[in-house]
Amino acid sequence: MHPLELSNLGSSDYFHTCGNFVAGVPNNAIGYQLAHSGNAYAGFGCSWITGDLREYLYVPLTQALGAGSFYSVSFYVNLGDSNCAIEHIGAYLSADPPLMNILTNLEVIPQVESAGGLHG
Repeated sequence: MHPLELSNLGSSDYFHTCGNFVAGVPNNAIGYQLAHSGNAYAGFGCSWITGDLREYLYVPLTQALGAGSFYSVSFYVNLGDSNCAIEHIGAYLSADPPLMNILTNLEVIPQVESAGGLHG
């Protein structure tokens, strides 16, 4: 399974310069977006039409985090060619994948969250 795994009925996406017209960079089925750095980026969406559907990215860490250590969490977000936006985005870190119900959004509180919404 790809490192970006399904976390509910939504389906996050992986876009790469080697991808085709559906999942390429910078052109793909969603629109046009250059990668911030490197050759790829992850895509996820939301939809108010389907009852507040949200997509989540799940990425296993390559090694365990150490207790009492400090870590930096950062990510770049771009609205892209979309008609749906979110007010906050965050990261939830856990030793295990969060429990989920595939029919609803995750019931977790991110430890890292954008402050005051996203701005262009």
